[in-house]
Amino acid sequence: MYSLSEMQNISHEIRKDIFLMGYRNKIGNIASSFSSVEIIVSLYLCGNMNYYTGTDVERSEDVFYCKCTGALAHYAVLSRCGFFERSLLNTVTQDNSPLRKLPRRNLKLGLAANSGSLGHSFCVAGGVVLANKIDGIDINVYVQIGDGECQEGTIWEGAMFAAAHNLSNLIVIIDNNQFQAYDKTEKIISLSPFPEKWRSFGWEVYEVDGHDFIELQKSFEYAKFKNRDKPLAIIANTIKGKGISFMENNPKWHNRLFTDKEAMLALKELDITEGELFSEF
Repeated sequence: MYSLSEMQNISHEIRKDIFLMGYRNKIGNIASSFSSVEIIVSLYLCGNMNYYTGTDVERSEDVFYCKCTGALAHYAVLSRCGFFERSLLNTVTQDNSPLRKLPRRNLKLGLAANSGSLGHSFCVAGGVVLANKIDGIDINVYVQIGDGECQEGTIWEGAMFAAAHNLSNLIVIIDNNQFQAYDKTEKIISLSPFPEKWRSFGWEVYEVDGHDFIELQKSFEYAKFKNRDKPLAIIANTIKGKGISFMENNPKWHNRLFTDKEAMLALKELDITEGELFSEF
């Protein structure tokens, strides 16, 4: 188990990995990845989930990473968990690389489902939990989605399905950074009152600061040990672009690439040397 300061340091290193993957391969969506870093780090590296690599992946508690615009964060954490060599991060989005901009199912790499269609993985996860329930398999299945993604009809179909079948082993973590594409989520299609919506669909709701490891740890402990007859939605309130000051809560950074000047500013804030910028993982 890592200490709080160690977890914060790991999160900083993950943000460096995300930036380097994005900058070198000309990938946008860095801001979307930054907002979910502490969530994924807490889930995988704080003892909150049983996962297995290599030939034992079928015994894992699965994570369905539905928020496809944050894929770089997921890849960075999976590499540090030993699902694949860190050198594979050099190939993200390149021809023949298994690490696509929109994740593709590959159990050996820790990728439980395709997530190119918003809401898709959430529904797949619900089906997996129901199948486990029928087979008497008592393991949690985790899904991370974005708040903007919750405007999709498939999300609410999946939510109704999970509640109707009392899928208490289904845990959804919502990266609630309050932005989507190029504006605030509330300005595009309001989700308010957000917690009440999930409750009205038959879910239990737990709200946390999505950058606070102590709060995240409590929410995952609750997910593991609290007896429930309902699925659980953890609403993690986050800052889009967390980690680079000029990117935070700035909608223009949803899918924008860095200019050279902006990249140099980001390097300074992330403590990345120019040598690291052009070195491979």
